[in-house]
Amino acid sequence: MRFELSFRGDWRVHHSVGDLGARTTIKAKLFVLLIMLSISRVQAQDDTGIILSRKSFIDWSGGVGITGTLTGDGVLYKNNTYSISCYKDRMECWVSNINQIGPNQMGHLQPPDVLAVTKWDANEVVADNARDCPRITITLDRKTQTATWVQGALSAHSDFFNEPCSYPDKQIRKWTIEEPLWAK
Repeated sequence: MRFELSFRGDWRVHHSVGDLGARTTIKAKLFVLLIMLSISRVQAQDDTGIILSRKSFIDWSGGVGITGTLTGDGVLYKNNTYSISCYKDRMECWVSNINQIGPNQMGHLQPPDVLAVTKWDANEVVADNARDCPRITITLDRKTQTATWVQGALSAHSDFFNEPCSYPDKQIRKWTIEEPLWAK
């Protein structure tokens, strides 16, 4: 059996069948090539063994939500999924996440954190945790269907009993919700 690429861009497969010497031509054009590229792309970019779902955004009359991978400098577990659901009647956002913590190993699904909505309009929803150690502010952009997550210690003291802030990362981090690692 031999493979040839013709001048017309077809893939032709030639093989003999017994004494008949039949010749079979299969036109695959880009189909075969696309499948091969898709498979190699997933294999090359996903060495984690765990494939998480794609990014999604939903905007309905009672709320806004996004699910995807939290990405950016300083994100501890790169293969993760965050779900942010904001409810207009409650004026709060619920955030849950799960992370890959090792080869073929997921951590447990985190219970939801509840953040108070500080702004809700036709363009965006903004929520924060109302603490300074660390402060978390999440913005869901309704027009671009994206989310940004800003996190960092804004004070040297914790919010309770004026204790020193024990949050280890003293930098302000800005992260976004994106497609998972395998889809990039």
